Amino acid sequence: MKKSFTFLKVSCVAVLLSIMWISEGLAQGLRTSYFMDNVPARLKMNPALQPARGYFNIPAIGAIGLSASSNKLSIDDFIDIIENENDFLNSDKFISRLDNKNTMNIDLTVDIISFGFYSGKGFWTVNLGARSIISASIPKKMFEFARYANIDPDSFEELNTQYDIRDIELHADIFTEIGLGYSRPVTKDLTVGGRVKVLVGLGNLDAKIDQIYANVNTSDISSYQSWKVKTKGRLETSMKGLEFGYSSDGGYIDDIDFDSPGVSGYGFGIDLGASYNFLGCINVSAAILDLGFISWTKSSTTIATTDSEHDYGDFTNFDPDNYETYEAGDVFDFDLIQFQTEEKTK
Repeated sequence: MKKSFTFLKVSCVAVLLSIMWISEGLAQGLRTSYFMDNVPARLKMNPALQPARGYFNIPAIGAIGLSASSNKLSIDDFIDIIENENDFLNSDKFISRLDNKNTMNIDLTVDIISFGFYSGKGFWTVNLGARSIISASIPKKMFEFARYANIDPDSFEELNTQYDIRDIELHADIFTEIGLGYSRPVTKDLTVGGRVKVLVGLGNLDAKIDQIYANVNTSDISSYQSWKVKTKGRLETSMKGLEFGYSSDGGYIDDIDFDSPGVSGYGFGIDLGASYNFLGCINVSAAILDLGFISWTKSSTTIATTDSEHDYGDFTNFDPDNYETYEAGDVFDFDLIQFQTEEKTK
């Protein structure tokens, strides 16, 4: 986890990759199923909708739901990422497609088992599954810093000596869900429904980096050796078995390890929906989904902040007169952010 692009590639690019592939390939299909009477997946979007008949989904394979969105990048960008690994940052096409702020969201649901059946006029649903909700916001300057910061020979002449990167956010919730739903007609035109859900939290992450200000740590680019970095941000994570390693010199987080993951919190949620047939030819429906909470345990929670100024990078072997032979080292690791844990109060 301390290797190159820990923050950018593992935490964000992997998420970006999943989001863009899903959004172009599957998101439209998921929404289209909302209007298909015999597709049980639409009950995830409105618990008042009733299928034509009961159903039973094959464990793990029969009920996979994906919903995703992003404001800028396309699937072609992420094919390049897969094929070229870190080299995608050297693509002018990739950088030019970025917006000043690049947002992305993904909601992945996998039912281990789910089924539904009619009882009189009412329709019951039962499901046991897992869910991941992930969102991120990454400014373009973060990608530019990743591209130019450690002097790739092809981009040496394009080095910017200052980067002011602001408002990076990453949020994730991973939990299992045990749900019981019921819907029934109230009148011949109006159908209402709801679902109650017991939530078992497996992991949570809320990270917000307000600023990364990086300035070349010299007034003479020919003696370039490191960056002077100022960081400010906050990290809250709840995951049983998550262990942090700390640097010997500054006491900040420099490594992550997992040991015996498990339950990290519990919660409760409800879905509410209604469907109305208007004039016999127009169906109007609406739903409120995921109204609820997960309470994460103190014992599995880590809170860390950063508000520091420090040197980052070690380019003492850099020779400006012979930079073609320079081999760049790691661009991002925990040394860049330097999060330090705080005492937990809740």
